Formats: sequence, C-alpha cells, structure tokens
Amino acid sequence: MKIHIKIMLLFLAVLFICSCSSTPEAPEVLLPPDQGYEKNAISLLLRSDPRLNYYENMPHSLLVCVYQMKDPNSFNQLADETDGLYELLQCSLFDPSALNSKRLTVHPGQDMDITIDRAEGAKYFGIVAGYYSIKKDSITRLFEIPVEVVEDESKKPKRFQRIAHISVEVVLGPQQIHSSHSEIIKQEVKSKDKGKD
Repeated sequence: MKIHIKIMLLFLAVLFICSCSSTPEAPEVLLPPDQGYEKNAISLLLRSDPRLNYYENMPHSLLVCVYQMKDPNSFNQLADETDGLYELLQCSLFDPSALNSKRLTVHPGQDMDITIDRAEGAKYFGIVAGYYSIKKDSITRLFEIPVEVVEDESKKPKRFQRIAHISVEVVLGPQQIHSSHSEIIKQEVKSKDKGKD
C-alpha cells in the first residue's frame, strides 16, 4: 500500500512539473526588408539662420553635401580628419560604401525643403556643411535610415519589415549646424510591401 502511495505521489509530482514547464513560443522571425531604390523616401528640411556661415561680419551662402551610404565607417573616418572633411565637401562618391551624393547651396535666411529618392542599399544618410570653420562636430551629421515592422492582417506573413521613409530637419546656424533630428514618416501598407498569399 505504501508503495502504491509513493508511486502515485511520484506520478503527481511529475505531472505537476510537466504542466508548469510548457514549451515557450518560438520567436517570430521576420524576413529582412527589401533594400531597393525608392522614390521620395527621404524628406530633408534645411533651415538657415539669416547670419548663415558668418565670416568677416557678413553672412555667406553655404555648400551642403548630402550622402547616402550602405555603411557609415568610411564617412566617419573621413570626418575624423581635416583632409577627410575637405574630401567629403567635394560631394563625390568617396568609396564603394557611398551610394549617392547631392550638392546643395543654401543662402542666409533660406528654408530649403526637398525630397530625395533613397538609393538601393542605402542604410545611412549623412550631411556635411561647408562652414568657414571646419570641425567635425560642427559640420557633419549622420542618420541611420530605420527599418519598421508593419502589420497587415490580410496577408501572410502578417508582419513584415520595410525600410521606413524618414524626415530629416537640420538647423544651420551662423557658425555650425545647430541642431538636427529625424523621424519616421508614417505610410500606408502598399501591395508591393506585403508578403505573398
């Protein structure tokens, strides 16, 4: 009789332990986003001070180079040295990681609002401003182009990733870039974004 009770208690203990330790849900695996070209994916607003690029008691126009890159390492290395900053201010593709460059001229007191197509493979967006005083922290900004997770109940998989559209605002002061920030632009789910049925 004691053996039957011990077996019964052992069986209940095993049952209790098994009921408490259920297998955890497998983590959701999302496919990487399509890194293709996308029209009008980056919105850039440059706001300039009336005393922009102030030198010898006068404001001056400012050269701004905009880069799209698949990797920020070369951009950061060039920005760490004065000669590298001058190379970045040439607005040319400095190595294979630079996918696109655009040269802009901003005038004192001007707000420039432009839309830029995102280059295929672009993951980073960099800005270099040609102030008279050439210092990395004063004239460069780097932004990561974010990936967002999108849900669509009508498709499989229901959740997928895509490269986000971003809005970047840069305030150009008298002697340096005063401030900058970026944010995701909300967009509708398009049929080309959705997974296959």
